[in-house]
Amino acid sequence: GKMGMLHGGLLKSLEGVRVTAALDTSRILMRAFSKIDKHMRCFHSYRDMIASARPDAVVIATPPHLHAPIAIYAAQRGIHCFIEKPVSHTAQDARAIQETAQKTGAKIAVGFCFRYHPVFSKMKELLAADEIGKVETVDASIHIADVFKRESGWRFSKRLSGGGAMNDIGIHLLDSLNWLFGPFASISGSTKHLFSKEVEDEATARIGTASGVSVRFFASWSDPRHRLIYHRMRVQGKRGVLEMKGQTLEVQDARGNVRRAYGLPDLYRGAYMDIGGLPHYASQMEHFIRYLRGAEPTRSGLESAVYAQETVEAFYKTATDDSAAGAENAHD
Repeated sequence: GKMGMLHGGLLKSLEGVRVTAALDTSRILMRAFSKIDKHMRCFHSYRDMIASARPDAVVIATPPHLHAPIAIYAAQRGIHCFIEKPVSHTAQDARAIQETAQKTGAKIAVGFCFRYHPVFSKMKELLAADEIGKVETVDASIHIADVFKRESGWRFSKRLSGGGAMNDIGIHLLDSLNWLFGPFASISGSTKHLFSKEVEDEATARIGTASGVSVRFFASWSDPRHRLIYHRMRVQGKRGVLEMKGQTLEVQDARGNVRRAYGLPDLYRGAYMDIGGLPHYASQMEHFIRYLRGAEPTRSGLESAVYAQETVEAFYKTATDDSAAGAENAHD
């Protein structure tokens, strides 16, 4: 799929890295790959690929229910892994990956790229500098225009995907909230089925952090206003506000006056490869390779990814179904 090709392209552009093999169940796709790159070996079985290519590391960008068997098989053979988010479709499988990695020493990173996003990184920096005082409340949401009819495939199967909007894009924001404000003490909320039968199209949550921050959370993959992923976060502190809107970040005083404003161009520090103004994908892959070479662990490590999966499952266990409200009220 697209994320596998994205990460493969990023890896091929890193000095000292060779992408030697690709794997997909689609024979048509693999034939196309072999014509594009004559040095690429193509496989339809991860066991055959690992046995034959003997890689130092693998990128796992398959549907979530396949993450654990591949990652565990690789880690048992001392092969490091970069796993696309979510780390798995269940917390049980996520913990199984973690236990295997701990036993074998395999290094594993997970694709929570917002931890490398320049705007999120700037917010992390300002919070660490106590820019707005003690944080009291947070309003956070993530949106994309993706699902507007009944669809099929693994994304819309609870058994294969683990969930809908919350587990697909919402988990990005949950991980970011954990990174910015620390672990959660409570989570509850509701889901809404606008078009999908088995999985939710929208999720609303109330989160309490262990440090006493109250969070209002919303995720939708059925918002027609945002063709690409769009995130908002308003952080209220005792002395002011941090407000993120997509690629911008404002620092406001207690009266709401804007003291400083940042846009992505202000925060951009460059990347060895920038795909469509999304340098965080390149940054996380570069850090993963550095990690394999002995540098500090990546920001998006396995422990935090398992925690995010456990948080999603805790949400689903308590969530009520608000589908009867209807699609007409979804974006009020």
